[in-house]
Amino acid sequence: AMLRLVQFTDLDAEHVADLKLYKPSHTFNPLIQRTYQCLAFKRFHPDEDLPEVDPNLTRCLNPEEIVVTGARASIDEVKSSFPTKVVEKSKPTAGNRIFDSKTPQNDVSLNGDVSAAKIPKLSDLSDISSNRIQDISSIDPVGDFLNMLSNCASDFSEPCRKMSEKIVELVTNSFSGELDANVRECITEFRAQSLRLNFVQRYNAFYREFLERLLSRKNDSLLKQLRTIGHITAKEHADGMAEEESQSLEETLHNSVSPTKPAAPYDDTDDLLAELD
Repeated sequence: AMLRLVQFTDLDAEHVADLKLYKPSHTFNPLIQRTYQCLAFKRFHPDEDLPEVDPNLTRCLNPEEIVVTGARASIDEVKSSFPTKVVEKSKPTAGNRIFDSKTPQNDVSLNGDVSAAKIPKLSDLSDISSNRIQDISSIDPVGDFLNMLSNCASDFSEPCRKMSEKIVELVTNSFSGELDANVRECITEFRAQSLRLNFVQRYNAFYREFLERLLSRKNDSLLKQLRTIGHITAKEHADGMAEEESQSLEETLHNSVSPTKPAAPYDDTDDLLAELD
């Protein structure tokens, strides 16, 4: 049926070939022509309503009568072979309304009727998920750490453990020091929150272990930063590190950091060129 419809509507068919229908040289774009017509009319009659569409333009939007007449039998055959019917839109249910952002958030009962239970918006669902962070990512470790702390009532052991592991991971993945700034930011925030929320002993325990790790890796850059941030002493908090242990750590850090040697001055231009070579 479809093949016969194509054959009978072919403009090269015998019954229409001599008419030379829709030749490019004789056919214009009705949309463009109508636009030009309206612009020209408004140019000379700005206060009047637009005229009716030219019949010649309307005729271009419909197939030629001779083509329709020749293909009438095949058109009726296609209609009978592929019947169509109007399908009424089904009643919205709870399942398809939750993910339909264009549908008003009305009440929906358990059987799908719009009447009882309030459907949560997708924005509400995303807010709920964002407030239940279970791990610390490498994208925003400080933000994730603060979020986890805000969801803890009193036991901060899990956020502290996660932050400690993330700091070690950042150091391990930093091959040329490109993540040192992130490490410094994490340790600084870890220290600040320890003082604010009273888990100073956990921070100092991390500080000792992290110092031993850096000493084994001979990472002078991070050792200097760690020395600048510092541990929490008993003078800052009642649970802080005792004075003897604090002095011991300071001496260890002082002895482990290699002093920066100033660059030796060049005696003359030849020494500078030799250095460049």
